[in-house]
Amino acid sequence: MSDKKAYVDRKKIELDKWKVELEELRRMAKDSTGALKAKLDNQMVELQRLRGEGRRRLERVVDASEDAWDGFRGDVEHTWKAFRNTVNYFKSHFKEPRKSSKKGA
Repeated sequence: MSDKKAYVDRKKIELDKWKVELEELRRMAKDSTGALKAKLDNQMVELQRLRGEGRRRLERVVDASEDAWDGFRGDVEHTWKAFRNTVNYFKSHFKEPRKSSKKGA
């Protein structure tokens, strides 16, 4: 199997996982209200945009020749990183706040 095919196959599996992850995030946010709901709705739109962008960028790799595909790899990786960062930020709204330990209090 070529490096290109292995890379594309791996990224297609990740795109499928993104779809499942987006559904999980929707479930997490469904009971949100007010400003938090608006923020999460905007982030969900961004995540869907990034998923579409990831798919389009991956298609460029698929369409590229064996010699040229690596040039598109950076664009794909940039989109993957942006998606992960946005997911992490989205999830950060649901983490329990850490208790601060103040000495001498």
